[in-house]
Amino acid sequence: LQMNLAKSYPAAAGIDSWNRTVKLNRQSDQVELNDEYVLKSKPTSLQQVFMTICDTDISKTGIIKLNGDQNQHLSIKYDPKLWTVSTELPSTEGMEYESFKTKWDNHPVTRIILTSKSLNTKGKYQFSFVPE
Repeated sequence: LQMNLAKSYPAAAGIDSWNRTVKLNRQSDQVELNDEYVLKSKPTSLQQVFMTICDTDISKTGIIKLNGDQNQHLSIKYDPKLWTVSTELPSTEGMEYESFKTKWDNHPVTRIILTSKSLNTKGKYQFSFVPE
């Protein structure tokens, strides 16, 4: 799957191109998410956000472990030279978030936030999703 995400953002975001490729790599049994971007000016911040209802463990640098129901496990691998990682529970206030309270078998939704250490006008990176 390939797409240019630039038009998903308002012009004020200053994105010339943001090409994303999602690929199933059958040889390594993983899904790879690759982004390559070009911005009009140097950003003040750059984040990648994933959301999950799984129990989340960020204690090991470079690997985010997701533990789901029925003993299901998935790791998200990232380059720790490029990213810092944190988690938070998003607000459930407002009607657009009302489903957070009623969906997902009442599991809380966790936001995984990867913050770029390198703020450049061009860049590329990869995340790998690996079943455990």
